[in-house]
Amino acid sequence: MKQGTLSAAIIAVFFLCSWAAWGSVCLACPMDLPRIVAKVKGQPLALAVAATPEARQCGLSRRDKLAPDEGMLFIQPAARALTFWMKDTQIALAIAFIDDAGFILSIEQMAPLKTDQVYRSPQPVRYAVEVNQGWFAEHGVGIGDKIQLSLPAGLEIR
Repeated sequence: MKQGTLSAAIIAVFFLCSWAAWGSVCLACPMDLPRIVAKVKGQPLALAVAATPEARQCGLSRRDKLAPDEGMLFIQPAARALTFWMKDTQIALAIAFIDDAGFILSIEQMAPLKTDQVYRSPQPVRYAVEVNQGWFAEHGVGIGDKIQLSLPAGLEIR
């Protein structure tokens, strides 16, 4: 390949990766993320923290399994209507949408690889937690329960 053609190809990939629609092709998912241990009704829950656009875009995609008491916390810089889908996600998940005080507003069951279904927060929120499907029910966790979160000092949320 000529040097000019190679340079053009590298530039094209860079610009394609910059577009949100192509980002999942260019991101290295899963990502190495900060972790916290939250508590829900006394039950510890280890959560990877997705606090950047790239981390939120990767989410739990491209994983074959999730440990029983693990999940992911999605944080937005400000409350907004959140929408999730299961693109490239092979694990059956449940998602809880959480208000600023830590109370669960809704819980949705998410089917693996189902890209024609979206899961929306019932109102603008900053937080969502994904866990293995059945985790909330197995631990008696429901709407109105509180999740205690201790975010890492200096966590950049953007």
